[in-house]
Amino acid sequence: MAGSVWKKSMAKSGVKDAVNKTISNTLMSGYKASKKTPEDFFKALVENNTTHFTPDELERLLAAFKRVTNDRLQASHFYEIIEAEMGWGNLLLRKQLFKAFDFDRHGDINFTEFAEGYSTMLRGTVPEMLEFAWRMYHIQGLPDLMALTDVYTVLRLALAGLEEVRRVQGGAAGGSTEDTRFPERAARQILEAIVGDRQAALTRQEFNQMVMRHRRLVDCVIPGFELIPQDPLHRAAESGETLECQHLLEVDLLDVDGRDGISFPTTPLHLAAKYG
Repeated sequence: MAGSVWKKSMAKSGVKDAVNKTISNTLMSGYKASKKTPEDFFKALVENNTTHFTPDELERLLAAFKRVTNDRLQASHFYEIIEAEMGWGNLLLRKQLFKAFDFDRHGDINFTEFAEGYSTMLRGTVPEMLEFAWRMYHIQGLPDLMALTDVYTVLRLALAGLEEVRRVQGGAAGGSTEDTRFPERAARQILEAIVGDRQAALTRQEFNQMVMRHRRLVDCVIPGFELIPQDPLHRAAESGETLECQHLLEVDLLDVDGRDGISFPTTPLHLAAKYG
């Protein structure tokens, strides 16, 4: 009896596996058949530009992209390029950067994803930077929760990677020498100063607030973030974080018209946040 039940179970399992395999193969073949060329993606971007690049800049970026691939960037090739160009030797760090670029999660990077990711790193808005940072730091687990172990791991690896870049580019690479030479200690101290003895995972909103308040978390992984205005109220207002705006004004007592206004020039975003 037991043997009969086992055989029936195996038969059902075999049918289920066959169905799943057929569905997977169908989806994959459809995906491959629908693949566009880099030129196709370029033309679509020129018509509906989702980057911060001009058409001329996109054309130059396309030429650079085609020097390394005539199709899409596969993960292994991307890892090699990042190691050669950025000096990042750690594979996990390169995998996280790949995830940040791979918007559709198909396991490769088309020209649109390449252009949008590069645009975010160089000229991204605060919301774009925050989304990019989330994908960069999120290693595993629930999609809308960030484990603090993930934050520590990526921060530690990024600080160590910055030291690798520093050896080639010197001080222009950013970050303090003390942090990059002792990344484990620096990452631990930075996180302890931010979250204390907290163990619970971060929500997206908590992660965004943490990044906006502590720029060191992204300065080491997204060089372009340094181009965003330093003013915390400007960043909070641009990303729609109303609670953060209230905290800065009512708790931190940020004075946009006084001393703080001298350090950070007043903008319409400040006034909108202050006066609604």
